[in-house]
Amino acid sequence: MLEANTRPRWGVTIWLSTLVLSASLIQYAIPGGVEGVHAATRLTARTSLILFLGAFTASALAQLFPHPMTKRLKQNRRYLGVAFAFSHLVHLIFIFIYAKVDPATFWADRTPRSLIGPSITYVLIFAMAATSVDRTAKAIGAKAWSWLHWLGGYAVLITFMVAYGGRAAKSGFYIPFALLVALAFLLRIFARFRRRSSLNDARATE
Repeated sequence: MLEANTRPRWGVTIWLSTLVLSASLIQYAIPGGVEGVHAATRLTARTSLILFLGAFTASALAQLFPHPMTKRLKQNRRYLGVAFAFSHLVHLIFIFIYAKVDPATFWADRTPRSLIGPSITYVLIFAMAATSVDRTAKAIGAKAWSWLHWLGGYAVLITFMVAYGGRAAKSGFYIPFALLVALAFLLRIFARFRRRSSLNDARATE
């Protein structure tokens, strides 16, 4: 659930979202046309990945590597998550533009059925963003909030894993991105086992 008794830092979200939007528009404007759309689509995919990984691994990093920086990252994970949702919204807009201005290339390796999974993931992303505000988080309750953000987080992770894993098999440029996604998964799993081990040790000493 959202951390209680912490001062909202929505300035983090606003700053990051402004940066993403500005960078994507510049990336689009420099070449312009179809190439500009492709460039902006690629850029926002990468900004989304970075912001998502920051939010997704924040708690695990703070647990496994206690440090003021990881603590601060955890405190800001909500705002990173919403900035990620904004970045992916911009990415979605450029995807729509891409499909309109260059439909032949867009549909070359896609089918309507192949878009079902990503579409569901987008619904989960926007649902997580909508429940990242205290009022809506309280409205759905702690259990539903935890379930939604767990499911949504792993749905996004799998989407990135499939996307960058497939690209890494074709181009070495994408291997670091695929490895980052895999590392994020391992961090979460290791942190979970560490947490369970600590709980079992605590119960054993009671």
